[in-house]
Amino acid sequence: MTAEWAGVWVQVAYAVITLLLFVAAVWGDLLRRRWAGARLAVCVNNPAGVLVPRGSGRRVWFFHLRVRNRRRYSTGVATVTVTKLEYCNERGVFVPEVFPGPLPLLWAYSEVYGVQRTVGAEAICDLGFIDEGASAFVLALAVRPNNVTGAIQRGQVARVHLVAEVDGYPQRESCVLEISWNGEWSDDAATMFANVKIAALPAQGAR
Repeated sequence: MTAEWAGVWVQVAYAVITLLLFVAAVWGDLLRRRWAGARLAVCVNNPAGVLVPRGSGRRVWFFHLRVRNRRRYSTGVATVTVTKLEYCNERGVFVPEVFPGPLPLLWAYSEVYGVQRTVGAEAICDLGFIDEGASAFVLALAVRPNNVTGAIQRGQVARVHLVAEVDGYPQRESCVLEISWNGEWSDDAATMFANVKIAALPAQGAR
């Protein structure tokens, strides 16, 4: 009887080990990213923006996002995408623009990083910009399809839905920003802070 039970336990152990190896082979990478991978959170870095000169001689206000990694022991190749863009109509209802799919934003120093970069503790991503003499706050989209406006005109109010992706996997937490610009330009950061409103709305689960 003892020998028979020993044989049964050997078979059970073999079956369990086989199952674990199968799970590791099929879902190991997903589980590792879920439980030990980078966990990113997106927020506004500096609502007042940063004034910099263009190569043409015109100036531009840049507005940035801060992407923080809550698991600093882990890194990952990240992309910040716009998943939805809504505009407030005359009745106060936010109407979504037709989107072909998530559109990536450019990282700061885009000539170096482009749309993907490795994020350790944190990194800065471009949100949008206002060129001197322009009439819109333009989102820093890396790709701008013809049917996507990708800009907030003076006097408009828009909501921008953002999700960070790590190694191609969307994060569970999304960021929603309500953005408006009264159309006024100023060289002063405090004044521009009053002109451009960027407010974070309650976080939502990534879709």
